[in-house]
Amino acid sequence: MTHSSEPAEAVKRVVLVAQSDRSIARNRDGLIRALIDRGHQILCIAPAFDHQHQRMLDMLGAKTIAFSPQPARFKFPGDSFLHDRHVASALAAILADWRADAMLTSGLPALVDAVGAARKVNVGRVVALLNTPFDSPDDTGKPVASRRIALALQGSDRIVAHNEQIAREATAHLGNRPKRLASSHVVVVSGAGVDLVHHKASPLPAIDEGLVFLMISSLDLRRGVLDYCHAARELRSRGRRARFLFAGPDGAGPGAIPREKLSQFGSAVEDMGAVDDVRPLLARAHVCVHPAHAEGLPRVLLEALAAGRPLITTDIPGCRELVDERVNGCLVPPRDADALNAAIESFLKRPDLIASASRASRLKAERRCDIGDVNRVLLDAMGIR
Repeated sequence: MTHSSEPAEAVKRVVLVAQSDRSIARNRDGLIRALIDRGHQILCIAPAFDHQHQRMLDMLGAKTIAFSPQPARFKFPGDSFLHDRHVASALAAILADWRADAMLTSGLPALVDAVGAARKVNVGRVVALLNTPFDSPDDTGKPVASRRIALALQGSDRIVAHNEQIAREATAHLGNRPKRLASSHVVVVSGAGVDLVHHKASPLPAIDEGLVFLMISSLDLRRGVLDYCHAARELRSRGRRARFLFAGPDGAGPGAIPREKLSQFGSAVEDMGAVDDVRPLLARAHVCVHPAHAEGLPRVLLEALAAGRPLITTDIPGCRELVDERVNGCLVPPRDADALNAAIESFLKRPDLIASASRASRLKAERRCDIGDVNRVLLDAMGIR
């Protein structure tokens, strides 16, 4: 019997910190599975865990701790020094108790709180995952202060960005970065990636009863939900034979749209509610629409590519990278109702082109969006083989 000459890697205690339980459970499930398959131990930290996401993480084998960056006993304004110090100290106590070897933190509000805490207790490897634009608002509706972002990035060992624009902004925020943060330590990945085995190519439905367009998103103004709804109502009012489906959870924060607002669009938009598995909905649709105003790199578009669905999305960082114009979809300017209507109508006029666009979408997913490739970058960033 022969044995490998390479010693087994020691068990690492890894912490994932995010500003929502959904972000961890639905966007990092593949990473958690990869870590646990290698024998490592995982702790997930978010402000709260609902029953569904708690159960998902329990099934994966991860532990969880709910930690709010706004504890009731701290009554200081969100950006004050005292508030920052108390939050960092409370989070540092959790990291010290867990004896964390590595930490991956995503979302700007979580990033600025977690990096200082990690450095306070000498966490071995700190990775900043940047998945939203730098002007994204926190829970108060204000962007995170630039100085706090810069300090957090300078305190990170590796920076992973969801698109090239975010990577450039991160490099600019570093300024006179420490020598250990070379420019090569800012790397770009295709968002959370997509499991191409779980998300298989799906046959296109028949078009006998008209095309079906689908938007999957949280109910948030920045996602362009109302732009999609207005386009659906306008096209339906002109007698276009098509269905417009919307699915997604309720929004949160200052940009949230009340669900009842969708009813003002009548039968033009069919609200499917929140869904646990997007695959059946994608199988019913011909085209996926996502007219976001600002993004990192939306997971739902990766899932749509994997299913083999053409995309209509906005010409912004994080979305434009997924579309080859008129090959697997088309791009429109954000907040441009006329352009969005025209893009949707172009598919209504030429449904015969959808099949080739479908194949192109799946090929693009296979070429650049495999979750295995994304996870290898994240594991390397955390110093884990």
